Amino acid sequence: VAQEFRAKHDYSIGQDETPVAGQDLVHSEGKPTHQITLEQLEVTADTYRKMYESLLAAYTNSVDQQPYLIADARVITSATSPKKASRPRRTLILAFGALAGMVAGIGFAVARRGLDRNVRTPRQIRRELGLACIGELPPVSFRRGGFGRLDEVLRNPDSSFSGSLRSVKAIMGLAGANASRGRRIGITSVSPGDGKSTVVSNLAALCGGSGTATLVINADDKSALANERLFSSDFTVVDRDSGNPKDISKQIQFIEKTSFYYLKNDASNWANLLIPDNMEKLLNEVGSYSIVIVELPPFSSGAEGLALCPLLDGVIVVAQWGVTSLDQLEDLTQTLKNTNSSVLGVLMTRVRTVSARRYRKRAGQAPR
Repeated sequence: VAQEFRAKHDYSIGQDETPVAGQDLVHSEGKPTHQITLEQLEVTADTYRKMYESLLAAYTNSVDQQPYLIADARVITSATSPKKASRPRRTLILAFGALAGMVAGIGFAVARRGLDRNVRTPRQIRRELGLACIGELPPVSFRRGGFGRLDEVLRNPDSSFSGSLRSVKAIMGLAGANASRGRRIGITSVSPGDGKSTVVSNLAALCGGSGTATLVINADDKSALANERLFSSDFTVVDRDSGNPKDISKQIQFIEKTSFYYLKNDASNWANLLIPDNMEKLLNEVGSYSIVIVELPPFSSGAEGLALCPLLDGVIVVAQWGVTSLDQLEDLTQTLKNTNSSVLGVLMTRVRTVSARRYRKRAGQAPR
């Protein structure tokens, strides 16, 4: 019935209608045009519908082929708040900070050691000055400043301090001396506070304690010996000042506890004592002593006191470990060489790491 109804009625689109799919309409002038019937519209709509269904089926098929991400997990317990923070990781940061600090500290220490120009090892003295390090005095325990007492070698004869000074005493015995008189040894330093007076007193005590007639002549007005330290209540002084005060032998005092003789000059006599002719005359007057130790002024107070060094058989330079500058020590030794003085070597004080200990330890481990 629908087919018959469609055949009897004309559903074509007139000229005032809108064309479909680019098809032409019939003009009013009678020119032939193509009229679009309802069947053609249905065919066109059916074609688009099939195209849409075909594209929809292809899209659905492509979506179905993609795998679904299904988590292989099961909920065992309910979620709870953590007991400790996940960030920042304090243990890791602390360990990294400690490692970085250690590396930085080692690098800083190496850089400081490389830039340090203070005397620390006997190798530096040999390399920079061309002199021997004749002794290394370690700090004395429980003593203020680390220096020993003025008679430390007699109080603790078995200590490392005493052992080092005995080596220095042996080197003093190698200094050339005139047959008609004893040995004349001078001791100086770069600056005050290097332990020069302590070295002088203990060396004299070693020599005097062994039965050798030893005299100490003080030519340094800033010396600890000149500032009455030696004449404290710990020492017994036998006063031999009698007769003519100009008689040098009457001005010499005997320090009974240290077993050596001591010549202390008056304040007005310091300038005269530093004149080579006056010192030579004095040394000739005290020629009866086997060993004469002259405490010279430090180099920082001026080079005038070094003019006495050519009158002596040898000069010992005292340097404080880690404090005395190598440059100043080089200036002092070069000045001594320019005056034709005989430098026996350098004695270091307050040495924290004594190289002789390592040598003794190696010798003890060596097979015999």
